[in-house]
Amino acid sequence: MTLAGRLTATLTAISILSVPSVAPAAVRPPKLQYRIATLSNGLTVVLSEDHSTPIVHVQLWYHVGSKNERPGRTGFAHLFEHMMFKGSKNVEPEAHTSFIASVGGQSNAYTTEDATVFWETAPQQYLPLMLWLEADRMATLRVDEDTFKPTGQEMPVLWSGQYPPGFLARYCWW
Repeated sequence: MTLAGRLTATLTAISILSVPSVAPAAVRPPKLQYRIATLSNGLTVVLSEDHSTPIVHVQLWYHVGSKNERPGRTGFAHLFEHMMFKGSKNVEPEAHTSFIASVGGQSNAYTTEDATVFWETAPQQYLPLMLWLEADRMATLRVDEDTFKPTGQEMPVLWSGQYPPGFLARYCWW
């Protein structure tokens, strides 16, 4: 390489290294618009409308989770999450999820330290069904001896590694 070529390469490298780096402007998501209301029965409703798709998403949060359990007596929040799918006065066991799936929706639940959350996503015209199912399960949950009996495949999934050894023998009704 000639002296002129080396000089050009060196000046190019210096000019590249000396260009101040410009960070791209931070992209902020749009501010989430929502409304909060408290119903006469004490339930708090948080509503955030988004009309970009014809679906609706419902989440029902019970502010009870594993933090509310006593040492040595754990797993009740998660147990009752599963019990909420065991039917109510008007809905047969496991039918809640089937109703939502039959209209093209999805539903599930999860438990954390702070809350137990039930959610559904479905086409918007099924919002009344979704709210009715949640209200029915909240008001008339089926809690009887049959509800607490293990049923085939469900219990190994429910109990595998979730609770300490001996939990079933000490704290459950069957």
